[in-house]
Amino acid sequence: MLTRILLLALSLTTAGEVSAQQPRDADAGKRIVGRGYDKLSPFRAMRQSASGGLEVQIDDATWYGLESIEGIDTPSLIRRTRGLCGNKWFERITEDLVEVLTVLEKAPGESVDLQVRRLDDGKLVELADTLMTRDNRQRLLRANRSNDRRDDDRERRRPELTKRGAIADLGELQGLLDEHFSYRDLNGVDLPKLIAGATKTLEKGAPRKFDLAREVDSILRAFGDGHTRLRGASSLNRNGFLPFLVDKTNAGYVAFRADRSGFVDDEHPFLVSIDGKPLEAWLEASRARATQGSPQTIEYQAIRGLRFLAELRDALGIAQSAKVTVRLRGESGETESTHRIAPRRRPIYGDWPRDKSHRTLDGNIGYLRVPEMTSDENVLRELDDAMDGFRKTKGLIIDVRGNGGGTRAILRRLFPYFMKKNEAPHVANIAAYRLAPDSGPMPERGYLDNRWLYPASWSGWTKAQRRSIQKAKKRFRPKWKLPKGKFSDWHYFVLDRSANADAYHYDKPVVILLDRGCFSATDIFLSAFKGWRGVTMVGTPSGGGSGRSRGHRLPNSGLELRISSMASFRPNGLLYERRGVHPDLLVERAPADLIDESSDNQLQAALGRLR
Repeated sequence: MLTRILLLALSLTTAGEVSAQQPRDADAGKRIVGRGYDKLSPFRAMRQSASGGLEVQIDDATWYGLESIEGIDTPSLIRRTRGLCGNKWFERITEDLVEVLTVLEKAPGESVDLQVRRLDDGKLVELADTLMTRDNRQRLLRANRSNDRRDDDRERRRPELTKRGAIADLGELQGLLDEHFSYRDLNGVDLPKLIAGATKTLEKGAPRKFDLAREVDSILRAFGDGHTRLRGASSLNRNGFLPFLVDKTNAGYVAFRADRSGFVDDEHPFLVSIDGKPLEAWLEASRARATQGSPQTIEYQAIRGLRFLAELRDALGIAQSAKVTVRLRGESGETESTHRIAPRRRPIYGDWPRDKSHRTLDGNIGYLRVPEMTSDENVLRELDDAMDGFRKTKGLIIDVRGNGGGTRAILRRLFPYFMKKNEAPHVANIAAYRLAPDSGPMPERGYLDNRWLYPASWSGWTKAQRRSIQKAKKRFRPKWKLPKGKFSDWHYFVLDRSANADAYHYDKPVVILLDRGCFSATDIFLSAFKGWRGVTMVGTPSGGGSGRSRGHRLPNSGLELRISSMASFRPNGLLYERRGVHPDLLVERAPADLIDESSDNQLQAALGRLR
């Protein structure tokens, strides 16, 4: 029985993880305690890959890329464990795997099912019923302790960050962005000017690692790429948070309780001012701290950034206090109330709507809820089962609101249902890899195979897929001309019925619900369906981002970064960055939608299109 379920009102913040604009809050009420479970593992060794994934040994000789364990794909495993354990996520996966899987509702027995990829030729291998042993776990524990000692030794040997070391790290940052960053030249950002400004700031005193981190975070956010970020940026925020949540609706900005049990003031739901300053002033200060991406991304992060009260008070020149005064309005006028701030923890938004069940709605309308893009085979089977039950429905709603991304597996599984039996393959994404000094010759499978993106020369394409690629290639006119000599050949993401040979053709009308929280793999999902036969999109624009980030470390401070490594386009030549996918019918949430799952303005608009 799970003993770690806690009722938390507080968790993660606005720094993406594997591929998301925002961290997932789905596991925020759980934690890994490291005791009370069998200490077993199927792995003899484990290490982090250069691309941010995991590599494992099943025997003592061969390294594999870990694709999934017990149906949980590796990006989801890392993202969700990091959400539970923070920087201890790798330690918990290696040392407490039984507990991790149990908390993630995949409690293992004496063996687990693994999906791995051979590093030499990229071939996918299924390893069913791989034995979990105590000896394996003890080997991992010893390796961690040895690595910890080496890390501790490195940190002890690492001199205290000096002004010279901090400024040298800024130079290293400039080199990394110049040589590795796919969107370095996209938006005309004057990087030398930003580096010079940060250098001037650090030269004023004795810089701490914290001070350098703030400068680095600000520089990375200026490029407007949600995948390029400082790892652990949330720790840069001072303690002192709003004790409630804020969101935008069709009638204004609403203040509501963190547990969504009601508005801060049920008679006056709309937020007018904080500490005597108009709400717009707070939003403007929060926008300045957001990733400077699409307008909807800036707005999304600015609204959620209002929680960082102490930081915004500093930016606005307001004295810190243990209380916050807010003015609220309603139909009956305005009111003022005072609340104690949350000193150490911020309220979380979490998944909303919370109901994740697939079901048939009144009027014989199918409803698929997809809150996360995962490769979990159980989730994929549930989608197939739901679609099988929707054969005779009048229409279908696919709800991806709040889905911050993950993998493309759900898109590959679902899209064949909306293709005719002999329909030509559909090129859904075209991308190029940012060549770097360490890139080496292009592998036969290309550089982006973990996104199902392959070069036109790949030997694995079918004849039909090759024909579709050639047609797409002739039509493709990228709106951003890639800098000459800095990128690989184009890679193609192709959808066809071979990804789900058992899928039938669903020929009824479809509505997809989207919002500002959709990002990364969800942008790819939305783009694939945008303009597709019988599909209408309802809601607000998605965030806009597709970058495949890679990890880097600054040598003097040890700060860890993620930097996008591919330029990703829709087949019509539009970039995802700073744009996203726009709905066919723009519909904002109503105030009641934020606190009552039975109220859903966007869902009602979708039903209105189908009934």
